[in-house]
Amino acid sequence: MVVLPSASEANFRSAISRGYYAVFISIQTNLLKQTSKELLKNAQLSNQLAHEFVIRALCRSSNPEISEIGKQLGIRSDARKVADYNMTEQIEKKNAEYQLKAVQQLLADIDTFGLPRLISYLIQHIRDLAQARSGTQTP
Repeated sequence: MVVLPSASEANFRSAISRGYYAVFISIQTNLLKQTSKELLKNAQLSNQLAHEFVIRALCRSSNPEISEIGKQLGIRSDARKVADYNMTEQIEKKNAEYQLKAVQQLLADIDTFGLPRLISYLIQHIRDLAQARSGTQTP
């Protein structure tokens, strides 16, 4: 059961945003720890590995488990954008609870699949991108 700190819409918005970031930053941090700056440079990527890059890379996987993780991360990203930037849309408690349950399920799916396997896939994707952009083999 998800318990929110109060019935304030600001807290609902914050919960949705923090839920998404809990997942994204876990992936991004682990990926950056295992990816050299040289490889990122060769792939013409920033040291930040932006949200859309990670989401698209996961969604484009031929592995259905990885692509589903990417799809779910993209849905959580869209919900975060609404919560963070669309002040005309009211965010209710039930929406925040739904999003947090979805984040918990996404984290469970990543845990079941294996975060190291997910990171390995993303590293290979970056290597392939670097190779395509330079026309040579990458380490």
